[in-house]
Amino acid sequence: MNELSIATVNFNTPLYISVLIKSIQKNNSWYTGKLHVYDNGYPHTVLDGEQQLYIGHYINNDFYAEFSKYEEPSDPGCRHFCSAKHCKLLDKIIYDCQTKYLLILDSDVILTKNFKNLYQFVKDDDAIACGYIKRPDGYAPRLAPWFSIIDVEKVKALGIRYYDPKRIIFIDGNTYHDTGASFLDDCKKTAYEVLELPKDNLVYLHYKGGSYSNPDKVLMWLHTHEGYWR
Repeated sequence: MNELSIATVNFNTPLYISVLIKSIQKNNSWYTGKLHVYDNGYPHTVLDGEQQLYIGHYINNDFYAEFSKYEEPSDPGCRHFCSAKHCKLLDKIIYDCQTKYLLILDSDVILTKNFKNLYQFVKDDDAIACGYIKRPDGYAPRLAPWFSIIDVEKVKALGIRYYDPKRIIFIDGNTYHDTGASFLDDCKKTAYEVLELPKDNLVYLHYKGGSYSNPDKVLMWLHTHEGYWR
């Protein structure tokens, strides 16, 4: 039985999903499952002819109804609302997951190497999570959501939630909790280890923000690194 699922969040970026799928297939052929795509835009997630390569989960606006009481700014990059919605959906993905382990990826990620050894290391170390821990000034440290391996069984058993409105919509003192911060904080309070990846890893490439609003730049970035996925 496959103990690992891979999932990503998408918003009207079928080309990114197509490239992500191809990079998984090219560099991690040992993974026999499909990519779970939770789509916030529309049900047709990937490019025509590639529907058989993923499992789609369409999320409509009702899922985010609780945010309607706030006045959402017009800027799509507003960190409060984007981060809150991202956390809420990642929480759903974790609790939907039917395998022991889950790899969460951003859609603007390209897998560049075989991560099987890293995955096995997480299992052997009995860790609760693994990923790059970002520590920006003025922000709580966070487990970067663009590549996180999570022991779903441990997280569920301990009742850890990825989404905590008191630590994402609201400011806690002078420290802002971005996506993955409260989750990291709660994981580190357990008896299990959170394994930290170096910033400059050899497993993936990440566009690192703004991909939704910069499609032309991302397209150039994808083609620059096409050796990893084409």
